[in-house]
Amino acid sequence: MILWSWKPSTDAPRNWTGLHGEDDMLKIKHLSVLLIFFLSFFLNAQSPEIEEILTPSEKEWLKKHPTMRLGVDSSSYFRGVMDEKGNYVGMGADYVRMLEKKTGVSFKPELSPTWSRIIEKAKSREIDVIPIIASTPEREAFLNFSDSIVEMPNVIITRKNNSDIKSIGDLDGKTVSINKDYVVHEWVAKNYPLIILRPKTDTEQGLKAVAIGEVDAYIGDLATAVHAINHLYLPDMKIAAEIPFLVKWGIAVREDWPEFIPILNKAISRITPEENAIILNKWTTIHKGMEIKEFLMYLIPAVIAVALLTLMFSNLRLRKEVSKRKKAEETLHIEMARREQIEHYRLLSIEVLKILNEPTDFSLSLARVISLIKKHTGSDAIGIRLNSGEDFPYFVQDGFSRDFLLKENTLAAHGQDGGICRSSDGTVKLECTCGLVISGRTDPSNPLFTAGGSFWTNDSHLLLDLPPDADPRINPRNQCIHDGYSSVALVPIRATHKIVGLLHLNARDKCRFTLEAIQSLELLSTHIGEALIRNMDEKEHRLDEARLESLHRISQFKAKSIQELLDFALEETISLTGSKIGYIYHYSEEKKEFILNTWSKDVMKECTVTNPQTCYELDKTGVWGEAVRQRKPILINDFPAQHPLKKGYPEGHAKLYKFLTIPVFVDDKIVAVAAVANKETDYDQSDVRQLNLLMDTVWKYVERKESEADKELLIKDLKKALAEVKVLGALLPICASCKKIRDDKGYWANLESYLTEHTDTQFSHGICPDCAKALYPDLVAEIEKIEQANKNT
Repeated sequence: MILWSWKPSTDAPRNWTGLHGEDDMLKIKHLSVLLIFFLSFFLNAQSPEIEEILTPSEKEWLKKHPTMRLGVDSSSYFRGVMDEKGNYVGMGADYVRMLEKKTGVSFKPELSPTWSRIIEKAKSREIDVIPIIASTPEREAFLNFSDSIVEMPNVIITRKNNSDIKSIGDLDGKTVSINKDYVVHEWVAKNYPLIILRPKTDTEQGLKAVAIGEVDAYIGDLATAVHAINHLYLPDMKIAAEIPFLVKWGIAVREDWPEFIPILNKAISRITPEENAIILNKWTTIHKGMEIKEFLMYLIPAVIAVALLTLMFSNLRLRKEVSKRKKAEETLHIEMARREQIEHYRLLSIEVLKILNEPTDFSLSLARVISLIKKHTGSDAIGIRLNSGEDFPYFVQDGFSRDFLLKENTLAAHGQDGGICRSSDGTVKLECTCGLVISGRTDPSNPLFTAGGSFWTNDSHLLLDLPPDADPRINPRNQCIHDGYSSVALVPIRATHKIVGLLHLNARDKCRFTLEAIQSLELLSTHIGEALIRNMDEKEHRLDEARLESLHRISQFKAKSIQELLDFALEETISLTGSKIGYIYHYSEEKKEFILNTWSKDVMKECTVTNPQTCYELDKTGVWGEAVRQRKPILINDFPAQHPLKKGYPEGHAKLYKFLTIPVFVDDKIVAVAAVANKETDYDQSDVRQLNLLMDTVWKYVERKESEADKELLIKDLKKALAEVKVLGALLPICASCKKIRDDKGYWANLESYLTEHTDTQFSHGICPDCAKALYPDLVAEIEKIEQANKNT
């Protein structure tokens, strides 16, 4: 688009007159300035604003770039220069001010000594914008260009007494001054190599060279040349001819700001012909074929007067119409933006559902999901927290620094003693805003929270100014703020009416989120939660099948001892949980001590401890003894981190990174502990469940094996006893005199002693009647008399 094109009259003589006298010029300026003032007043009252035609993304871009550095030198009033008082003036300056009004951007002129230096600064991005510049292939390599604002002819300036030069072809072999590095310089040098060029730093230097006879002519743009002739008061100058090189002038912007070009084009399209007339009449006061004072005295005031009268009559009507239209368009834009956002998130949800329903690893699916959400929301960092044990670490993330993750991965609150803080119901207290949202303790009446339980802010730094009693967060860490994130959104992930995780989005710029966006993310998070539950169910089903297969292999294993049975069961346990190492200890509640039963094979490979201990007292154990002390599973997914219950392990012990241990119960009595460690991914409640179920069944096999061992021992004892009974049933050597018996070792033993030793016989001692008469005759006779007397009575 070209707003204004200067076209000379074709019927006027090629020999142009010099500029008008000083008195006439002064009168014309006074009249023109007065009329232009009134015209500007009415134009300003109805100048269209471009905000109504900007897209939301363009408005957001302008908010981020309120000020821009403008490349300016002192060589061209056409492009704009810095005058002696430090003011930015010229035709380019007037266009820049008009663009400031229409875009809201503040252009700050930065003076450079030469045009070449401006180009150098543009390449190194020391300036952002160059006004009134022509596009060339070389410049397009490091600059973006807007639509053309104006077309301006380039002309040949000579002294009045020079009648030999009537076209550019007449300059062959002659010396010509020209602005160095201007696009017309490049064009003349390329197309007219016989012209002897004398490049100058600016237009005034070029014209002075003509005035003093240093060169034969000057070539440059009409507007700058006319202004310089007036400014230097060079009455002996004339415009000898126009060259066939009409330049389209626009605005150049640094190459990494392509977003500004469509905004500039919209602003340029809203510059009215009347506005252009004011600028052009101010800076181009020459017309081919007519005395300038006649042209200015009659034509310009007439045009301005007509425009002024027309605008005066239409101004009120246009004001009302524009105001009404702006309101209607604002309402329409808001509604369109809302619908566009709804459609945007609808399409995003479809893409997310497609990914979540693909038959692939769930962690990889979630990684793709957050990458997609990050791109669509314009976030700088995003993560999903999922439940792991009693904490909610990041399951997947994209954009958070390692330092941030080290500080923020865990939400569990710890007391001064290093222990985990718990609520009255025994649940772990979760810190900061993430913990507040996951705990479901948000207040929907607070504008920081939504009815769906999400937290969001477009300026997190305001939270630092909240007094403690007004801050809803639990032990705020402010790490997001310290890392430079202004916009923060925390959306709970729900499944079966329960919060199972958190979607965390951070952006460094402000005003990244809207309420509608957060509500859309809440719906999207529900899809993630449903997929999570579905994945967990499928995972549990696969693990249940794997556990049953493990139990079948254990039941079919022909173990010769309990040790062999537990060794085999431990390797199955390690395989089932995806662990690297593990152990099983017997535990005695009476003695409160552990006795090592079995270590996994890989532990023995890694362990270099000499004379390893196999018996441990409960009171002397560290975190691995907590399964007995707390009588529940203990899960630690960051074992190298500081932990108040850890007591370290001996030098040479296998290194632990992730750790899970459970107590094994029989009739509410702990009989053993089993542990696995160093799984590639985090241990979770699914691992706890599978390990509990597996070890419960394994211990039933152990009890059965112990019963079988007891039974075998009993049978062995019975066989031995039966063997000894058979000895008594055979021929026994007995002394005919003393009646002693000879045993199988050749010793003579009393009959009573022999029978007591070799049988279960027990003796009750007394005296038979014959022995009593022989030993106690008197006593026996007395007893018989008494018995006879009793019979007679």
